[in-house]
Amino acid sequence: MKLLDSAHSPEEILNHPRHQAAQQAIVSLIGQLRAVETVNEGYEFQQTLLGLRLAVEDERSAFKKQISRIKNRKLPDVGGPQPQSGQDSGDFRTWQLEYDVRERIARQYMSVGDALAWRVFGFKRRHILAGSRNDPLGPLAGKTGLAAELAVIERAWKDDGQFVLMHDLTTCGSAMSPCSPMAAGARSKSRRTRKGASLVHGPAG
Repeated sequence: MKLLDSAHSPEEILNHPRHQAAQQAIVSLIGQLRAVETVNEGYEFQQTLLGLRLAVEDERSAFKKQISRIKNRKLPDVGGPQPQSGQDSGDFRTWQLEYDVRERIARQYMSVGDALAWRVFGFKRRHILAGSRNDPLGPLAGKTGLAAELAVIERAWKDDGQFVLMHDLTTCGSAMSPCSPMAAGARSKSRRTRKGASLVHGPAG
């Protein structure tokens, strides 16, 4: 969701408490990513990013259900999430704002995932361009097959000591298999990076 394409003013979105909190988290994520040097650090970073992405998508899904209730002339579920903007909860736009803010945050987390992908691919444009040809991937939360993908990543890490990039965390990996093993600067024959190896390589074409 582009800021100026929203039905809400930029101020409503940017000043929303949830958006403000996410911006602090993103600043912290960028700092952590810059410090990533090893496969171990890359794995831990990806797990952190995954947790944040799933959390905001769960919130978005919950607000979508609240919006659906309101559209069907029902009261919002008192046990569900409530607006944080301070605006009138009796106004439909207030609930839509909550959903739109989380949509924006989820996309921002995917941009952080893109930054991780650039590092994993050793800053090689050809890999990024090749993986960006399809439409962006959909939500992760509730996705069919997510548990299996996470199991592949976990198994590669625990059993083989290898880092696997989860392409669903990015917008630039939409044309790649969801969790195909990749390694920065690795030979095309190996395509995985082992624990203790460097995850980051110098810029390249």
